[in-house]
Amino acid sequence: MWIFTTGNIEQLTEKYKKEIERYIYPNGRNMDLRETEARKIILTVRKMNITELNIELELHYVSCCLEIIEDFGYWHENYYIALGKMFNNAINGISELGIEDNITRK
Repeated sequence: MWIFTTGNIEQLTEKYKKEIERYIYPNGRNMDLRETEARKIILTVRKMNITELNIELELHYVSCCLEIIEDFGYWHENYYIALGKMFNNAINGISELGIEDNITRK
């Protein structure tokens, strides 16, 4: 997992990560994936204009989706397209902040 947060946004980050996970991971008997709801959360959070928070949530979304692909062998073209767009948004945010060299791995 990539870490970008500062003490100021840690609580927000954890709150929204839990909400994202609730929608991404399969739910119920039919194993319904509701990643579109997770994307809606991220779109709403983007309106706060806190780039560090956006990056953290976007990369968390990507990480969770990759787990779904790995664990369940999920294949749907639109899923992969959305995943790629989310990753690109995070990369753009990283470039915007100029923090490419400050990334730490946890």
